[in-house]
Amino acid sequence: MRLFPWSLILGLWSTVATALPDHHELEASLLARPVAGAVSLQIDARFPGAPSGTLTYWSVRVLAPNGEWVGQISGELAIAAERRAQVLQNWRHKNLPAGFYHLELSATAIEPWLQGRIVGARVEDRVARALNFAPNGLVEQGWDVPIGSMVAPVMPDFAGLPHADQRAVDPPAGLPWRIYLSNLHSQTNHSDGGGDVATCTSSQGAHTGEFGPDAAFAYAMANGLDALATTEHNHYFDGSSGTNSSATPTAAIGLYQSGLQTALAHNLAHPQFLALYGMEWGVISSGGHLNIFGVDALYGWEFNGANQLLAEVFTNKSDYAALYPLLRQNNLVGQFNHPATSGQFVIDGTALAWHADGDEVMALAEILNTSAFSNDTTETETSRSSYEGAFNRLLERGFHVAPSTNQDNHCANWGMSYTNRTGVLLPAGAVLNSANFLDALRARRVFATMDRSSQLVFLGNEQIMGSRLRNEGPLNLQVLFASSGGHTVSRVQIQEGVPGRNGSVTTLVETPTHSFTPTLGSHFYYAKVTQEDGDLLWSAPIWVEQLEPLLRDGFE
Repeated sequence: MRLFPWSLILGLWSTVATALPDHHELEASLLARPVAGAVSLQIDARFPGAPSGTLTYWSVRVLAPNGEWVGQISGELAIAAERRAQVLQNWRHKNLPAGFYHLELSATAIEPWLQGRIVGARVEDRVARALNFAPNGLVEQGWDVPIGSMVAPVMPDFAGLPHADQRAVDPPAGLPWRIYLSNLHSQTNHSDGGGDVATCTSSQGAHTGEFGPDAAFAYAMANGLDALATTEHNHYFDGSSGTNSSATPTAAIGLYQSGLQTALAHNLAHPQFLALYGMEWGVISSGGHLNIFGVDALYGWEFNGANQLLAEVFTNKSDYAALYPLLRQNNLVGQFNHPATSGQFVIDGTALAWHADGDEVMALAEILNTSAFSNDTTETETSRSSYEGAFNRLLERGFHVAPSTNQDNHCANWGMSYTNRTGVLLPAGAVLNSANFLDALRARRVFATMDRSSQLVFLGNEQIMGSRLRNEGPLNLQVLFASSGGHTVSRVQIQEGVPGRNGSVTTLVETPTHSFTPTLGSHFYYAKVTQEDGDLLWSAPIWVEQLEPLLRDGFE
């Protein structure tokens, strides 16, 4: 038998990978729930475009509340082409002290032609070797799971802010806001979405989906959402996931402009609902996806066979240092989509690199999504991915981002795969329109919730989340929670960090109110709430510049 050198095999793999669709990345997730004497683990994996025989190698580490290692479970999961693979296992425990235990999932996918490097008699050895090799990168996410009996926190009294449909209800005194529940990431047949839920299992071929933006807006409105953004891949408007050399600028630009007109017409006919149309810019391989809201021209980098730009504005592929100033110049709003902790949004070799213009325009970062290829229409999807690690890293880099949670729908189930929503706060008297909504995003008046019946408000010295405070003396933080679904809080955390430090976000306190005097300098704080059913909510941060008290009239 002839043996091929690994350099040749890797070269062939690289060639194949570059020809694969934009969504050729591992989508792996962990769902962990406490059961009697154990923690139930559900690991889901999907790898669009992967050949038969591809394996997902996964490991879940269990850490005690103090961070000490207490257990680990590993496995291999075969991926069927274009379909989700799933494994259910229990991690059994006994005599553990009560507390929230942290479960860390690490997963990677490896195609058959590379599996010869993954050797070992035990599955644990093979998984460790695969995670170290990881030619397709690593998926990492963490979840906290309660074990044992704990006392629930006593939350401040809070009736909750009025929802968008409660227009006759006056907001609570001192909190002049209304909440609008949105899904800010989805696709239609203008790119690779809009697949019929009866048959949809993955990304659609360019422009082959059955349903377009008009259907998406109508569907989301009929199912109780207040706002839906259809964000089409910017390089699909030529009718291809790659470059269509026979495409014309007229057709590509015309399709994008038709989407803008569809949203405008829907808003004029239905002022109680907000239809947003924009683009998901970038690629996964050597890049990273981000949404651009409020953009009235198609951005792109592809040229047809006649050397004509298949877009209105040229933007260099994966060049974020050039993109951010363009977005700022045009007063646009951005969202980091499903950000990874490494390999994405790279500038000068640094992933998730801070950029002054990027800091101004990138208002949101997804902290959790449901499966992009779910065809669930009952809000019960169990495959969902956490990007909390990347969200925290962006904050520590210095970005002023608020958390969002969306569905990245590629099937025609816009907003209905799960109960997660991005909550956006508009002034109580504001009209629901694009201008006011984008202003709220720019102000970072946002929270992310896995449960659309629950809401979270975070205050610093009575200023709303998203605020930037110059503070002298004590800082008073308050976490407010309300649920119209009868849910309660099992845990509340106030997280803290330092922008630009490039360190780690840590828990300041596990109480809903906290008064203290921060050290001098820059800080950020945000709230994280765990419901009794395990669903999570995250608030936008409050950024604080703690100042030395000034001397006034000879007295401090």
